[in-house]
Amino acid sequence: MNRLECKTVRDLLPLYMDGICSEESQKLVDEHLAQCSDCKKIFEQMNMPVEAPITADEGKSALQRIKKKIRKKYVILAVITALLAGLWTGLSIFMQLVETPMSYEEVKVSVVQDKKTPTKYNLTFSGPSYEGLYGEAELVAENEQYEYLAEVIHCTSSMWSRTFKRKPMKNEVTMTFSSDPEDSVDGVTQFEDGREQKMRTVAAYYQATPGSPRYLLWVSDDFKDRVYRQIDEWNAVAGERIVKADQ
Repeated sequence: MNRLECKTVRDLLPLYMDGICSEESQKLVDEHLAQCSDCKKIFEQMNMPVEAPITADEGKSALQRIKKKIRKKYVILAVITALLAGLWTGLSIFMQLVETPMSYEEVKVSVVQDKKTPTKYNLTFSGPSYEGLYGEAELVAENEQYEYLAEVIHCTSSMWSRTFKRKPMKNEVTMTFSSDPEDSVDGVTQFEDGREQKMRTVAAYYQATPGSPRYLLWVSDDFKDRVYRQIDEWNAVAGERIVKADQ
């Protein structure tokens, strides 16, 4: 095709498209487009619909919609995370609250003399980890200056300790007792008349539940005769069996 003719036709295309060129020019363009593929392609491209540009308001609206979707996803994720955390917290509390007594054989508890201070004795555990360690004081004897007490200990396990604390304890020390009267005062009771009565632990037992066998773990040297005699009397009279596990 003649380049000059192509240039002329392309200059006429806007007028041709708007229908405002002369009949002769329109006929010239029609004949040329029928023969020239390049000019026809340009004409077709000029006839293609042009998308209107996005205005600033439309762009801002689209951005806000995107931000809203993102915020919604974060809110949903935060809610799910909070629900899972609450569920786990509630489950862990429940697993720790439901406690089961542990037997003497299970806890593997003993009282061992301290190597550095011979008058001190350490309550140690070598069995499974426990959930709770509890102690109750019982009166052995008393006078004006002292209340002599026996500590009755028991341990409990829970779903939590059995599941997540499965590693056995190795001689873990939890309490210390002393056979030295000057070093074994656990507290003082003040009376209204100004008198004082000291409290001293002289024996320690393990008993899983009331009515179950009780095991004597330790007794102070100066109270052995009294406590042994008391145990023999209890075993002879009461149904509760007390084992001298310290011997």
